[in-house]
Amino acid sequence: MRIAVMGAGGIGGYYGGKLAQAGNEVALITRGEHLRAIQANGLKLTGPAGDDHVRGIQATDDPSGLAPVDVVLFCVKLFDTEEAARAVKPLLAKGGVCVSLQNGVDGADRIAAGIGAPATRAYVLAMRASAHFLLGRMSAVIEPSSTTSQNSRISV
Repeated sequence: MRIAVMGAGGIGGYYGGKLAQAGNEVALITRGEHLRAIQANGLKLTGPAGDDHVRGIQATDDPSGLAPVDVVLFCVKLFDTEEAARAVKPLLAKGGVCVSLQNGVDGADRIAAGIGAPATRAYVLAMRASAHFLLGRMSAVIEPSSTTSQNSRISV
């Protein structure tokens, strides 16, 4: 499956890395030092189950250079929603979907206004996440719902 992750920070980077490890073709859309670190070093996942290094994962700040995808994981902050939705609209292959993993109550509606309602799906994640950025390195703690006890970390 071809997947683009719009906003590859704490949530997007984590899921993008895990989906790439599972054999999917993943492109991360991010910017700045975080982008350069992923391009230079790949994506480093660190957690209680051990460390993983996702090498060769595609990363860009320009979604217009990507081929169409089956799924866009939409993980940007709510204030960037409209601009990001316009940027990923051309990425959706025929029948593709945009899955929102955002905080906020109106994110899916705002995405749907930019890309079209039939292609938009919103999901609520039962987790807490925190991210820290320093000198182009990113670290996040993802705590899944109480049905599992494993925490995971992602860093680049």
